[in-house]
Amino acid sequence: MAGRLTPSQAEPRDPIGISLRTPYPIGAVNVYLLADDPITLIDTGPDDALTMQDLKRGLGREGLRLDDVEQVLLTHHHADHVGLAGKLQREHGCSIVGQALLREYLGDAVAARTAEVQYQSELMAIHGVPSAVIESFRDYQATFFELVESLQLDRIVEDGEVLAAGGHELTVKILPGHSRSDTLFVSERDRFAFVGDQLLEHTASDPLANRPPTGPRELRRRHSTALEYRKALRRAEMMDLKVMYSGHGEEIRNHRDLIGRRLRRQERLMGRVLDVLGSGPSTGFAIASEIWGETAERKPFVALSTVLGALDLAAGEDRVHENDSSTPVEFALMPEVRAVTDPVSNVEENETP
Repeated sequence: MAGRLTPSQAEPRDPIGISLRTPYPIGAVNVYLLADDPITLIDTGPDDALTMQDLKRGLGREGLRLDDVEQVLLTHHHADHVGLAGKLQREHGCSIVGQALLREYLGDAVAARTAEVQYQSELMAIHGVPSAVIESFRDYQATFFELVESLQLDRIVEDGEVLAAGGHELTVKILPGHSRSDTLFVSERDRFAFVGDQLLEHTASDPLANRPPTGPRELRRRHSTALEYRKALRRAEMMDLKVMYSGHGEEIRNHRDLIGRRLRRQERLMGRVLDVLGSGPSTGFAIASEIWGETAERKPFVALSTVLGALDLAAGEDRVHENDSSTPVEFALMPEVRAVTDPVSNVEENETP
């Protein structure tokens, strides 16, 4: 088989990136091929005809077919990364590997996505998003429901477990942040990691205020994905890596510098939110609209999630309080708190959600 490690090859080959077209606004998604034994893909892209065409072409450049792929490692549950995994398992016999939470998201993918959109809609409603904006959001989300096929994992991995993949040994690092199911696969020997959307070079991958896959799902007592993401970035910052292979855009060659920028961005956004609250109590969506204008209506859930994340950071510092008995929920500065932010001219990069 073309991809097997031969005795003359002393070292496994480096990861091979394959860029796949998708119907999503973010554009192309990156999957990665480890072409030695066992032949491994990191993520698959969505269940879309153009995506499949690009995947076949990318494998073909390495003398491989879909039937040659022995296992697929999944970095997180978002459809643009996992949508084709069920088809590869069903039609080509690929073994699908991921962490336990993926069972909740992918066992019945349409039901899970339907419940997710319902939760998102209810969360937006209690934070002041107009009903017409929510309905448009729901209609738009429905167009993507068929881009992921349900599946059952062939192997469930835990944090710290070591996998054989394409001639490499990869250590599993479960670091929820951008999504609840974020999983990094790290080659400690060769100092690289597959990070999905945990960190992207060209844009911030803000955590979304998504429905918990298990346990209580109270809208007014949210689990803070922003605080979780901050912890994940701190853990990733300590890793000794030469390169991170991310789910979109370019490879990351200086992850510590980029993580520092992402953490400072969170702090600046918190400052901008506090400035808005300096004029009086406000809802999450009103804050988002004040900061981003019409963009908040076009991307209501992302904008609201970004603001709620900033509010969670501020609440952790006792700078804001939440009146969660009101409808819609309102936030206000704690007594004696004054917001101080960097001027907008000092912002390092585009901070739209």
